[in-house]
Amino acid sequence: MRKVLNFIIGIPAYFRRGFRFSYEPAKQKSPAGTVILIHGLLMREASMRWFSKQLSEDGFRCFRYDYPTSRLGIFRHGAILRERLTALFKSLPPDEKIFFVTHSMGGILLRIALETLPAAELNRVAAIAMLAPPNQGSYWPERIRKFFPPAKYFNRCLPDLRHTEDSPLRKIRQPQNGAFPPLCIVRGEHDAKVAPEFLPLPGVSAEMRAAPCGHAALRHSREALEAVRQFLAEKA
Repeated sequence: MRKVLNFIIGIPAYFRRGFRFSYEPAKQKSPAGTVILIHGLLMREASMRWFSKQLSEDGFRCFRYDYPTSRLGIFRHGAILRERLTALFKSLPPDEKIFFVTHSMGGILLRIALETLPAAELNRVAAIAMLAPPNQGSYWPERIRKFFPPAKYFNRCLPDLRHTEDSPLRKIRQPQNGAFPPLCIVRGEHDAKVAPEFLPLPGVSAEMRAAPCGHAALRHSREALEAVRQFLAEKA
């Protein structure tokens, strides 16, 4: 029932242009830090609302980034995200720690944004938690293209997420202005969209955790939330 209600509430967001942040204030006077949440493919910021509400209870101020996933390729999306992050960082206290929680493709856009993020901004990122990130792609784009070739015209970023040797994902570089922030990857034990072997980010060590659910359900999984909470607490 909760999933149905969240879907209905989020319907208006699908008609917005996006590229903005929704704010969830911390439930305490002195925030423990800022958490920026980035949703995945075919979703909008409302899909991360439950997660942000839970983290706000822990004392984090939360910003949910919203973007129209199917309208642009991943590199254009990542460039816009970088611009929005720079503006957001300027509005936050300079000594406040910043964390990211991403779901699926949201982690890919963050990686692109981090490529050329200035060192001063990159150093403010204390940790990143990725829920089921297709860091090395997914089988699904090729399967969908095989059975429905026009899909690439309806969803411009879908071909970018393929796992093949010519995948655009292989062109994403590590940050130029510093090391990749501490990383935690949470997988769904019943995930049918991103295979376990495609989760690791080559060249970056990460804490690997799991939750007993599928791909989309990670956004509402208490086990996934607890894994993220523990990781953020360690890095706060």
